[in-house]
Amino acid sequence: MRLPALILCLGLFAAPAFALPKSVAEFKARVGREATEPRAAAKLWFEAVYAYAADRDLGGGCLAEIMAERDWQKSAGRLFVDRLQNKGYLFRSYAKGASSANDYKLPDPDRFELDLADVDPKPFADRPEGAAVRVLLKSSGAEAPRPLILTKGSDGRYRVSDAGGLLVGIRPPTGG
Repeated sequence: MRLPALILCLGLFAAPAFALPKSVAEFKARVGREATEPRAAAKLWFEAVYAYAADRDLGGGCLAEIMAERDWQKSAGRLFVDRLQNKGYLFRSYAKGASSANDYKLPDPDRFELDLADVDPKPFADRPEGAAVRVLLKSSGAEAPRPLILTKGSDGRYRVSDAGGLLVGIRPPTGG
């Protein structure tokens, strides 16, 4: 009888509980704690993007914390802003469980996983290893992985410097 209770307790602590950002201050603190690792920084960036879909002010503030340029709307370009506002499904296609058949819906927005293909710690010959990192992400709407470039700041945190590779079209949603 005690074994099921033990398994239940272990299950509660096996995966960290988190949710999409509730405030920019909370997100900024997480960037400070977690963005020292490229995979975590990429995940934080997607959390900010998904938060933007629900609340543009909150998501915009979070994007300012995880983008290399704080004025992300200007530096990322019109295409990025257009995709955020009009083709949000494009970004959801990088989450495991999202597909064109289900309109790229996230199984659970607060507990999504990215489909990572590879992490290259030295994508540029003219920069030292770790100064910039290319994270290759699989999209369920595309055949080949797409790059997300992160740059390590003077604070030791990785931030997204180029998301252009993720903005290319994918198979359109077909579900209902």
